[in-house]
Amino acid sequence: MFAATAKTETGLSCGTPHTRYVWAYNACGISAVTSLTKTTSACFSCGASTITINHAAGAVAPVTKTVTYGTVTNIPGETSKCWITSNLGADHQASAVSDATEASAGWYWQFNRKQGYKHDGTTKRPCMDED
Repeated sequence: MFAATAKTETGLSCGTPHTRYVWAYNACGISAVTSLTKTTSACFSCGASTITINHAAGAVAPVTKTVTYGTVTNIPGETSKCWITSNLGADHQASAVSDATEASAGWYWQFNRKQGYKHDGTTKRPCMDED
């Protein structure tokens, strides 16, 4: 690897420990071998796995926040797709059809606009023109 100090591997099996051995050498000799063992993350399975997204305030997300979304599949009419179980930006899934709390509602979008906004009942962020 010459002067490289990092290596990315692809094609590794999910949820499996992998061991790699590293050493260095130069004109003075060879270093001791060090073994590095790390287990890859579990494979994603829609309905059994969650997705954690680090939203960054900008052109789409109205605020910076990290949200972990549940997932579900086999929805009537779209059985092959994987869906999140709460609204984008919501802290959790709504507890009832009438649950209009900010934590359940998440973010809002105006038709044909990419920028979402957050509304806490008083303040809308980012401030958007009323068209």
